[in-house]
Amino acid sequence: MLMISRMRTKPLIPKLLHDLDAFTYGKSLWYFCVYQLVLKDRDSVWDCLIYLANQLPTPIAVRLLEENRERLSKLQLKSFDELCQSIIETSEFPEAISLYLAAIMKERAQSDLKKEEAFRLISEKYIKISTDLLSNIDSDYLLAMALEIPCDIDTMSMYDIAIRFNLDTFLDFQRLSPLMLQMWYEFEYLDPKEHSSKRRKATSKSCVVWH
Repeated sequence: MLMISRMRTKPLIPKLLHDLDAFTYGKSLWYFCVYQLVLKDRDSVWDCLIYLANQLPTPIAVRLLEENRERLSKLQLKSFDELCQSIIETSEFPEAISLYLAAIMKERAQSDLKKEEAFRLISEKYIKISTDLLSNIDSDYLLAMALEIPCDIDTMSMYDIAIRFNLDTFLDFQRLSPLMLQMWYEFEYLDPKEHSSKRRKATSKSCVVWH
C-alpha cells in the first residue's frame, strides 16, 4: 500500500482561485502564498499552495518548491510534506518525482540540524513511495524502461537521480541489483527489437512443447 497521503479533505479554496489561469498567474500567486506563510503560518494558505501545485505543470511546481524550500521547510513540516506529496500524486512520473523530492528532503536534513531526523524520515518515505510504485511493475523489461526513461526534471532518469544525489536506500531496492547485472552483461537488453525477438522465440518453444 502506498504511503501517499490524501490532500486535505475539504480545502477552503476561494472560488476566484478555481477560475484562475494557473499558467499565467500561478507562479506569481505561489510567491504571494509563500510570502503570506512567512508572515503567518495558516492552513488556508497551505491549501491554496497545494491547489496551485496540482494545477501547475510538475517541472514548474518542483522548481518553485526548490526556490522556496528553505522558507517553507521552516514552517509546518506536516503541511510541507503534504505539498510535496500533492506534487507526486499529480505528476506524470510519480516514481521519479518522489525520488527527486527525496533528494530535496535529504538536502534539508543536512542543512537543518534541528529537524534533521524529521527530514531524513520524510526522505526515506518518498523513496519508499518510489520503490512501492516500481514494485507494481511485474515485467523486468518494463521496470528497466521505467528506470531509464528521462523524467521532466532536467531530463534525468531515476538512475541519474539516485546516483547524483547518493540515494543509497533506493539503490538497495531488491530488484535493482539483478536488473543492473542483466543490463551490464547484455547491452541490448532495452532494445525493443531484441526483446520482441526473445518473446517470439519463447512463444515458439511453448508451442512446440504444447504440441
